[in-house]
Amino acid sequence: MIMALLVKVFLAMFALQLAPPVLCEAQLKFNFGDLIITEFPSAGKHLPIYIHWSVYVGKGKVKGLKEKLDDEDIFYAYGGELSEKPVCVFDTLSKLSDKPEVFNYLDKDSSGKGYTPINKKEMIKGIMELSKNCVWYDPITNDCEHVLAYVRYGKKLLPKCK
Repeated sequence: MIMALLVKVFLAMFALQLAPPVLCEAQLKFNFGDLIITEFPSAGKHLPIYIHWSVYVGKGKVKGLKEKLDDEDIFYAYGGELSEKPVCVFDTLSKLSDKPEVFNYLDKDSSGKGYTPINKKEMIKGIMELSKNCVWYDPITNDCEHVLAYVRYGKKLLPKCK
């Protein structure tokens, strides 16, 4: 009897671990153009395999982003399979991660070091340019972080070298 109860408790706890994460819109305090990082965990879920970057564009209609669907709230680049051409796409943040974080680490700090984000209109122009032609994305030399730094700051940067 006790063993059966312990098995039920264990199975219930295990099932809770498998439940998909739920993101509440109120928890997400992102602004248009924020750089968002999401970790992709290893099989053991202790260390991330890699960090993926996206830029927040918000849900609903956004003037100038005709290709974006209402439920999509991020824009990012990826290379797909080795035989595929790189693409820059809109997507839904909740599909990628349950723990997204704003990481605008290249923004100017109090000492004046860093970069000033361009205005929303210019960011939209960069997003549309990349959504049509994402050819300079490369997972080694111009990865998703580099592409999205271009969207936020309007210039090609080497962000890992700040």
